[in-house]
Amino acid sequence: MNMISSSLTSDSERRRLLTSVSSGGSAGLDIYDIVKSGLVGPSSTQSGQATASGPDLQESVFQALAAAKIWTSRVAMHMDRVSRDRYFRQLDLLHDCEEWFEGEQPLTLESYKGFVRFMLLIGGHSKPSLALSPKGRLLAVWQSGADRLTIEFTSGDSAEWVVSHRIKDRTERAAGSTSIARLVANLAPYGSDAWFGVV
Repeated sequence: MNMISSSLTSDSERRRLLTSVSSGGSAGLDIYDIVKSGLVGPSSTQSGQATASGPDLQESVFQALAAAKIWTSRVAMHMDRVSRDRYFRQLDLLHDCEEWFEGEQPLTLESYKGFVRFMLLIGGHSKPSLALSPKGRLLAVWQSGADRLTIEFTSGDSAEWVVSHRIKDRTERAAGSTSIARLVANLAPYGSDAWFGVV
């Protein structure tokens, strides 16, 4: 398990690392090369246990973003660059320290992994909006007309969902918890094709 070590990495070096990963310049980035360079040391960030409070906020946020981007670089061959860059931009916006509330946690890596795995599973051209729960779980939100779907990725292979689906003059609402692999099947009765951009 790894984190970015504040004692070994200057602010300018941190920005350079995140920019490099975000821009795709390190698509073949190997976590072991980063460890050897002194940019990474032991922590629980990559297991999704980082917290953000007090003076450690910027450090925790940086660690969470770095962990997500480094992991993405290891699966980049399965993602198109446009989608990857869009995810990175949204993650950066979600981690604006100036708009942080006390007690909130930055993104957990396991939640982010679940989101990416689901997006790779559905393919298509889906473009959900992203949000972050106070516990650091990633939420993806789809809107199609009067219909709305929110999926909270609780771990690398599990998710919880809430749907609001309009049928004629009536709105149906439902919620559930399932595996990433079963999400599409669970949501099929609610017109999921329109949300996921596979029609």
